[in-house]
Amino acid sequence: MIWLRGIARLVGWILGLTGLGALAIGALLAFPISPPPPLESIRAGALAIDRAGTPDLSHFLARDGTSLAYRMYPAADGDKEKIAIVIHGSGGHSTSMNGIAKRLAADNFLVIAPDIRGHGASGTRGDIGYYGQLDDDLDDLIAELRRQYLTGHFALLGFSSGGGFALRAAVGNLSAAFQRLVLLSPYLWY
Repeated sequence: MIWLRGIARLVGWILGLTGLGALAIGALLAFPISPPPPLESIRAGALAIDRAGTPDLSHFLARDGTSLAYRMYPAADGDKEKIAIVIHGSGGHSTSMNGIAKRLAADNFLVIAPDIRGHGASGTRGDIGYYGQLDDDLDDLIAELRRQYLTGHFALLGFSSGGGFALRAAVGNLSAAFQRLVLLSPYLWY
Protein backbone atom coordinates (compact mmCIF):
# COMPACT_ATOMS: atom_id res chain seq x y z
CA MET A 1 0.00 0.00 0.00
CA ILE A 2 2.83 2.36 0.84
CA TRP A 3 4.40 1.91 -2.58
CA LEU A 4 1.06 2.97 -4.24
CA ARG A 5 1.11 6.23 -2.26
CA GLY A 6 4.70 6.77 -3.36
CA ILE A 7 3.78 6.24 -7.01
CA ALA A 8 0.75 8.54 -6.65
CA ARG A 9 2.97 11.28 -5.15
CA LEU A 10 5.51 10.86 -7.94
CA VAL A 11 2.77 11.09 -10.59
CA GLY A 12 1.37 14.14 -8.79
CA TRP A 13 4.76 15.84 -8.82
CA ILE A 14 5.30 15.02 -12.50
CA LEU A 15 1.87 16.38 -13.44
CA GLY A 16 2.41 19.48 -11.30
CA LEU A 17 5.79 20.21 -12.89
CA THR A 18 4.36 19.58 -16.37
CA GLY A 19 1.55 22.05 -15.62
CA LEU A 20 4.01 24.68 -14.37
CA GLY A 21 6.14 24.18 -17.48
CA ALA A 22 3.07 24.61 -19.71
CA LEU A 23 2.14 27.81 -17.85
CA ALA A 24 5.69 29.15 -18.26
CA ILE A 25 5.69 28.40 -21.99
CA GLY A 26 2.23 29.97 -22.33
CA ALA A 27 3.42 33.12 -20.53
CA LEU A 28 6.47 33.38 -22.80
CA LEU A 29 4.27 33.05 -25.89
CA ALA A 30 1.69 35.53 -24.61
CA PHE A 31 4.27 38.11 -23.51
CA PRO A 32 7.36 37.74 -25.71
CA ILE A 33 10.55 39.46 -24.57
CA SER A 34 10.69 41.34 -27.88
CA PRO A 35 8.00 41.51 -30.55
CA PRO A 36 8.68 39.42 -33.63
CA PRO A 37 9.74 41.34 -36.72
CA PRO A 38 7.13 41.89 -39.42
CA LEU A 39 7.06 39.33 -42.18
CA GLU A 40 8.66 41.43 -44.89
CA SER A 41 7.18 39.51 -47.82
CA ILE A 42 3.64 40.05 -46.53
CA ARG A 43 4.28 43.63 -45.41
CA ALA A 44 5.89 44.55 -48.75
CA GLY A 45 2.96 43.07 -50.65
CA ALA A 46 0.44 44.99 -48.55
CA LEU A 47 2.36 48.26 -49.02
CA ALA A 48 2.59 47.68 -52.78
CA ILE A 49 -1.20 47.55 -53.31
CA ASP A 50 -2.28 50.10 -55.89
CA ARG A 51 -4.71 52.39 -54.07
CA ALA A 52 -4.89 55.05 -56.80
CA GLY A 53 -8.40 55.58 -58.09
CA THR A 54 -10.06 53.59 -55.32
CA PRO A 55 -13.75 54.57 -55.31
CA ASP A 56 -15.51 55.69 -52.16
CA LEU A 57 -17.39 53.14 -50.10
CA SER A 58 -21.06 52.48 -50.69
CA HIS A 59 -23.24 50.55 -48.23
CA PHE A 60 -26.17 48.16 -48.16
CA LEU A 61 -28.09 46.64 -45.27
CA ALA A 62 -27.72 42.94 -44.58
CA ARG A 63 -30.72 40.96 -43.34
CA ASP A 64 -29.56 41.39 -39.73
CA GLY A 65 -29.55 45.19 -40.12
CA THR A 66 -25.75 45.54 -40.29
CA SER A 67 -24.42 48.08 -42.76
CA LEU A 68 -21.94 46.34 -45.07
CA ALA A 69 -19.56 48.20 -47.37
CA TYR A 70 -18.53 47.77 -50.99
CA ARG A 71 -16.77 49.72 -53.72
CA MET A 72 -18.25 50.13 -57.19
CA TYR A 73 -16.10 50.47 -60.29
CA PRO A 74 -18.21 51.54 -63.31
CA ALA A 75 -17.56 49.80 -66.62
CA ALA A 76 -15.49 51.92 -69.01
CA ASP A 77 -18.24 51.77 -71.63
CA GLY A 78 -21.04 52.36 -69.09
CA ASP A 79 -22.34 48.80 -69.44
CA LYS A 80 -24.44 47.59 -66.51
CA GLU A 81 -25.15 44.11 -67.84
CA LYS A 82 -21.84 42.41 -67.03
CA ILE A 83 -21.34 42.59 -63.26
CA ALA A 84 -18.28 41.11 -61.57
CA ILE A 85 -18.26 40.68 -57.80
CA VAL A 86 -14.66 40.39 -56.61
CA ILE A 87 -13.99 38.84 -53.20
CA HIS A 88 -10.78 39.68 -51.31
CA GLY A 89 -8.65 37.27 -49.27
CA SER A 90 -8.76 36.77 -45.50
CA GLY A 91 -6.14 39.41 -44.69
CA GLY A 92 -7.58 42.11 -46.93
CA HIS A 93 -10.59 44.19 -47.76
CA SER A 94 -12.04 45.80 -50.89
CA THR A 95 -9.00 48.06 -51.39
CA SER A 96 -6.80 45.00 -51.88
CA MET A 97 -8.82 44.18 -55.01
CA ASN A 98 -8.32 47.66 -56.51
CA GLY A 99 -5.90 46.67 -59.29
CA ILE A 100 -8.02 43.73 -60.44
CA ALA A 101 -11.23 45.76 -60.19
CA LYS A 102 -9.80 48.64 -62.25
CA ARG A 103 -8.64 46.21 -64.95
CA LEU A 104 -12.04 44.51 -65.13
CA ALA A 105 -13.77 47.91 -65.28
CA ALA A 106 -11.45 48.90 -68.16
CA ASP A 107 -12.61 45.69 -69.87
CA ASN A 108 -16.23 46.88 -69.57
CA PHE A 109 -17.39 45.10 -66.43
CA LEU A 110 -19.29 46.84 -63.67
CA VAL A 111 -17.21 45.70 -60.69
CA ILE A 112 -18.39 45.36 -57.11
CA ALA A 113 -15.69 44.84 -54.47
CA PRO A 114 -17.32 44.19 -51.09
CA ASP A 115 -15.68 44.37 -47.69
CA ILE A 116 -16.64 40.91 -46.46
CA ARG A 117 -18.19 41.02 -42.96
CA GLY A 118 -15.45 41.28 -40.36
CA HIS A 119 -13.09 43.08 -42.78
CA GLY A 120 -12.64 46.71 -43.77
CA ALA A 121 -15.75 48.78 -43.05
CA SER A 122 -18.17 45.82 -42.71
CA GLY A 123 -19.27 44.73 -39.27
CA THR A 124 -17.10 43.95 -36.27
CA ARG A 125 -13.50 43.20 -37.21
CA GLY A 126 -12.84 39.48 -37.46
CA ASP A 127 -16.33 38.44 -36.39
CA ILE A 128 -19.44 36.84 -37.81
CA GLY A 129 -22.61 35.87 -35.98
CA TYR A 130 -23.23 32.36 -37.31
CA TYR A 131 -22.05 29.77 -39.81
CA GLY A 132 -23.36 30.71 -43.25
CA GLN A 133 -23.65 34.44 -42.50
CA LEU A 134 -21.16 35.35 -45.24
CA ASP A 135 -23.30 33.43 -47.74
CA ASP A 136 -26.36 35.35 -46.51
CA ASP A 137 -24.44 38.63 -46.86
CA LEU A 138 -23.49 37.79 -50.46
CA ASP A 139 -27.12 36.87 -51.16
CA ASP A 140 -28.20 40.25 -49.72
CA LEU A 141 -25.62 42.08 -51.86
CA ILE A 142 -26.88 40.29 -54.97
CA ALA A 143 -30.47 41.22 -54.06
CA GLU A 144 -29.41 44.87 -53.68
CA LEU A 145 -27.64 44.79 -57.05
CA ARG A 146 -30.66 43.11 -58.69
CA ARG A 147 -32.81 46.04 -57.52
CA GLN A 148 -30.40 48.45 -59.21
CA TYR A 149 -29.53 46.39 -62.30
CA LEU A 150 -32.47 44.18 -63.16
CA THR A 151 -30.92 42.48 -66.17
CA GLY A 152 -27.34 42.14 -64.99
CA HIS A 153 -25.40 38.91 -65.42
CA PHE A 154 -23.12 38.10 -62.50
CA ALA A 155 -19.62 36.69 -62.41
CA LEU A 156 -17.97 35.85 -59.10
CA LEU A 157 -14.22 36.21 -58.71
CA GLY A 158 -12.41 35.22 -55.52
CA PHE A 159 -8.81 35.68 -54.45
CA SER A 160 -7.06 33.38 -51.93
CA SER A 161 -9.51 32.51 -49.14
CA GLY A 162 -12.03 34.61 -51.09
CA GLY A 163 -11.56 32.02 -53.84
CA GLY A 164 -12.47 29.22 -51.45
CA PHE A 165 -15.51 31.22 -50.31
CA ALA A 166 -16.49 31.99 -53.91
CA LEU A 167 -16.28 28.32 -54.84
CA ARG A 168 -18.45 27.30 -51.89
CA ALA A 169 -20.99 30.05 -52.68
CA ALA A 170 -21.08 29.25 -56.40
CA VAL A 171 -21.78 25.55 -55.86
CA GLY A 172 -24.11 26.07 -52.89
CA ASN A 173 -27.36 27.96 -52.47
CA LEU A 174 -26.15 30.86 -54.65
CA SER A 175 -25.19 28.75 -57.66
CA ALA A 176 -28.05 30.06 -59.82
CA ALA A 177 -26.93 33.68 -59.32
CA PHE A 178 -23.63 33.36 -61.19
CA GLN A 179 -22.87 32.67 -64.83
CA ARG A 180 -19.12 32.59 -64.31
CA LEU A 181 -16.72 31.73 -61.53
CA VAL A 182 -13.05 32.76 -61.47
CA LEU A 183 -10.67 31.63 -58.71
CA LEU A 184 -7.33 33.42 -58.28
CA SER A 185 -4.86 31.51 -56.08
CA PRO A 186 -7.77 29.97 -54.21
CA TYR A 187 -7.30 28.63 -50.73
CA LEU A 188 -8.89 25.19 -50.94
CA TRP A 189 -7.47 23.61 -47.77
CA TYR A 190 -4.24 21.69 -47.36
